[in-house]
Amino acid sequence: MKHGVARCMLLSGNLLVCVLAGHAAAATVFVKPPGAGGSDANDGQSWATAKATPQAAVLAAAPGDEVWIAAGTYDGPVRVPAGVSLLGGFEGGESSADERVRGANETIVRLPAAATGAVIRLLGEPDESTVIDGLTITGGRPNGANPNAGGLEFSGGSPIIRYNVFRDNSSQNYAGGVTFYEGSPIIENNTFIGNRSRGGTDLFEGGSGGGAIWCYGGAPVVRYNEFRSNRADEPGVFFWAEGGAIWQYEGVLTLIGNTFESNFSEDSGGAVWQYEGALIAASNVFAGNIAQAEFGGAIWCYATDMWVANNTFVNNSSLLQGGAVYCFEGPMRISNNIFAGHDEEQAVTTAIGTGTVTSNLFHDNFSDHSAALVPDSSIFGDPLFTNPGDGDYTLLPGSPAIDAGDAGEVPGEATTGREGNPRLSGGAPDIGAYEFIGGASCPADFNNDGGVDGADVEAFYLAWEAALPESDVNQDGGIDGGDVETFFVAWENGGC
Repeated sequence: MKHGVARCMLLSGNLLVCVLAGHAAAATVFVKPPGAGGSDANDGQSWATAKATPQAAVLAAAPGDEVWIAAGTYDGPVRVPAGVSLLGGFEGGESSADERVRGANETIVRLPAAATGAVIRLLGEPDESTVIDGLTITGGRPNGANPNAGGLEFSGGSPIIRYNVFRDNSSQNYAGGVTFYEGSPIIENNTFIGNRSRGGTDLFEGGSGGGAIWCYGGAPVVRYNEFRSNRADEPGVFFWAEGGAIWQYEGVLTLIGNTFESNFSEDSGGAVWQYEGALIAASNVFAGNIAQAEFGGAIWCYATDMWVANNTFVNNSSLLQGGAVYCFEGPMRISNNIFAGHDEEQAVTTAIGTGTVTSNLFHDNFSDHSAALVPDSSIFGDPLFTNPGDGDYTLLPGSPAIDAGDAGEVPGEATTGREGNPRLSGGAPDIGAYEFIGGASCPADFNNDGGVDGADVEAFYLAWEAALPESDVNQDGGIDGGDVETFFVAWENGGC
């Protein structure tokens, strides 16, 4: 099918000019390092004729096209029109993106030492047809003309940002990792490490926020990422440094299945800072985050409709209140969480807000929560983590958190634990980010992924038809209709 496309040219000053032209179906443009045969004089239409730089490949691409980048190190900046995708992690001979091995073939896009600004900027309002996938993005840095800087930035839209590493990027006032306005991206399965937002030392240089992510408005979904050692610091004289990992102003922020560890804010929100709007945080781990001078060692909010459910909070700290969670005002719904090791300040604090604290486990905190938060069915005691010294907060057999949660307090976005086990496999959810499935393995779980779902149905049917021993799901020594009934009961429940 023919469709209109934009052919683009990069002019001086990083101005990208695009002209509408005819183009056939979506295509792939290939990139390899010069030492592996890449050249920007090539047409980029195959691995054998690959371009040498991502920007040259983008200029040869049209909306709907993908740029495939082989392992290597490439200099930015890269300016990407809406609808064009950048995919890294290729060895250099693949015919399908699915052939990539995640974690292998590191593809680095960086700013050279003399450059400043963002490493990658998405132009226009990119939608889900713009995918940034499999890159290591590093070296974004500000100067007076480019205060935003950072690893990736865009304004509006809903791109998909996944399986990337954002490492050692910095920005003045905005995010070191990803900055966007009014956007609703999906940000999933990325690693953010060592990114920094800084303010400035003189009166007018402003504050800093979001070492990893800065968002003004919108409704981002942030899931299954790792945020480690990001920071917001050095605010201007009359400003603040807030949100060591994430800073969001207004909008709706959804956090599912992430790990926030050792992030730092010079003022409030060691990991997450949100002003107005709504926050859903479920199945996350918050460990060792610091709000150095004020409130909210892990999460700080103001006038936010907050639902914090099935998370694990361990050893976060703030100078003042809310060693784990602080909300100045707004309804707080705090349910099925573990709060442990906040031994210098109250774990959950509201200043003038209201809310409920339902079916949480509290252990070894200075105090547990504000009196204004109505308690219901919370428990106390050592949660029995598997290996907390090594960051393993899964539950050991006998943990008081197992099957102790409230099923009515599990958000629809978090029907599995952080490891993927179904929340209601035991009838009641566990408290905390992880769902324990102990004892003998479930005979109906044919693919051994911790649950029984559609992926197990075909495997069971083939084994049962062939009368294989593993189809004796009810373990009565025979293979018959009783095994079918037992299997489908387990399937309906999501587990044995």
